[in-house]
This record gives sequence, C-alpha cells and structure tokens, in this order.
Amino acid sequence: MSNDGERRASEREELLEIYKIAVEEYRFQVRFNWNRTQYFFALDAAILAVGANLIAPGEDARPGLLIAAVFVVGALVAVHAIIVTANQHDYYRSARDHMQEVGRYLGLESRWLLQTTPGMQGGRVGLRGKLGRVTWWLYGLFGILAAVHVAGAVYVLA
Repeated sequence: MSNDGERRASEREELLEIYKIAVEEYRFQVRFNWNRTQYFFALDAAILAVGANLIAPGEDARPGLLIAAVFVVGALVAVHAIIVTANQHDYYRSARDHMQEVGRYLGLESRWLLQTTPGMQGGRVGLRGKLGRVTWWLYGLFGILAAVHVAGAVYVLA
C-alpha cells in the first residue's frame, strides 16, 4: 500500500472514531436532557403537593403569604424549566448537527446516518410533526404547571 493510501486509511479510521464519539455525545445529550427534565417535573410536582397540603379548609391560623410563596416558588421553577428545556434543546441540536456533519464528511449515505426524528431526516416538518415534538409538549406541560402554581397563590391570597 502506498503512503497516500495508508494516510487515507488512517484518516478514515480517525474520522470513524470521531463519528463514534459524536454519536456518543448525541446519546449523552438525549439522556442527560431527559434526566434533567424528569428532575424538574419531580421537583415541581413536589412543590405543588406541599402547597396543596398546606391549604387546609377551615384553618385560618396558617400564614397565607407563606403558602402563596410556596406556589410562587413552584411557578418560578416551572418557568425556569421552560428556559432550561430551550437551552438543553440547543445542546441537543448542536450534538445532532455535528454528528450528522461528520457522517456526511465520511461519505455515509443518508440511510446509514442516525435519523431518529423528523428533524434529523432533513425533510420539512408540517404542523402535525411540530405538534408531536417532545420539546413542544414539555413547554406546554411546564406552562400548565406554572399556571396551576399561580392559581394556587391567587387562591390562597383571595
């Protein structure tokens, strides 16, 4: 084998290793983002449960401002979770795009590239596809949680 051929083979092996690392980074982002999302759901649900349990019908001795503060903290956590979801989706997109770029540079046909979502497949995503995105649903669920917390605070202070 010539020097040029050996160099190309070595470069290809190196690129395959880089692609492998890029796939691992993509998978890490997916897993880490989901773990973080679960944490925020659990934390927000716990805060909601604490606030709801502090509301005791017929007991005026409990300080309403303190209970309202619990709900306000829950609303802030939910809003923070929405912001974090947007940021973590950017990290995911960056890892996804890098992985696909390395795969294309390697000359992999599109059918061999990791394409688990419509966005990764490069086609146009219609309304149905947008409504089916996990991120969209997370924004909605955290938004609902924030609204429930605000309603709890208003109820306590009314």
